[in-house]
Amino acid sequence: MGFFKKRADMTISKNTAKAIHGRHVEYAVMRDPNDYSETVVGRDGYISIIDRRVIVHCEGKDLYNESLDKARVWELMSLNGAAFDLDDGRTLVAYYSYYRK
Repeated sequence: MGFFKKRADMTISKNTAKAIHGRHVEYAVMRDPNDYSETVVGRDGYISIIDRRVIVHCEGKDLYNESLDKARVWELMSLNGAAFDLDDGRTLVAYYSYYRK
């Protein structure tokens, strides 16, 4: 067995679920794999796990709502946000704080 799993086989771990539950989201972007662009789709929200579902909620709408068993989620290496794979190949990235250089 290798060190890495294929992305399609990855599901959310208990440690990741604990780390992201209840986190405030400053803003969320949608990454398009076709042209590598990012579009802001929401601001000022939260990530929560309710009734075995992972939910990203911003500006009064659910941006991501998937069962805990099927959710493909991981935290960014910077620990500044989390990425959520969607079924259509796009990725939703929820940032916990603004990145300013």
